Amino acid sequence: MLKTLSNIPLPAFIRRLGFLMLLSVSFIFCSSVAIVTEAKLEYTINRNGSQIGTLHFTKMTQGDKTLLKMRSTVKFRILALITANAIEDAVFDKDVMIWSSVYREINGHEKSNKNTKINTNNYLLINGKKTEPFPHYPIKYNMLCVYLVEPVNKTQIYSDNYQCMLNITTLGPHHYKIVLPNGDYNEYHYKNGICEMVDVHSTLYHSTIVLKK
Repeated sequence: MLKTLSNIPLPAFIRRLGFLMLLSVSFIFCSSVAIVTEAKLEYTINRNGSQIGTLHFTKMTQGDKTLLKMRSTVKFRILALITANAIEDAVFDKDVMIWSSVYREINGHEKSNKNTKINTNNYLLINGKKTEPFPHYPIKYNMLCVYLVEPVNKTQIYSDNYQCMLNITTLGPHHYKIVLPNGDYNEYHYKNGICEMVDVHSTLYHSTIVLKK
């Protein structure tokens, strides 16, 4: 037979109430922990028919927040051996970019170290000790998004390295072009919404970034 609260001795009732409260708190805590989902893409970087590097892309999502990470390494020779490493990260909250970072080095020497972070209704561009406002808000599509989201009906993209908006030109079905401020340009090819190849056109060389099957 179930006991009524009036029939339960006070110490036992307090212990039972504390246990029930602990269960409730545990349930609320467990329910509030969002599930983390992760997606990874791996690319080879090729030049003149040979592989010269790799690019690894990771997307992690937890609740409303998304973290994008890109790591790449290339080694090639023009007049001398060149080793280039790049680390790029970006954080989005409810599809709005709140922070991004670009770090690049060539032969062990820093080439680029820049950050973009949200500041109420605009952004702050940080380049070394220099900080300046960037009025374009919100940023919803940057150079890391281009790997996982085909720019259908998108006309602009944020360059985290050049810290400016760039135009997106549609060349054909699932085929797009982005021209960089220095005159170099990349062409992006998509299949099922995922970037499967990038044609990199530089004044120094031409290379391709190809999704591994």
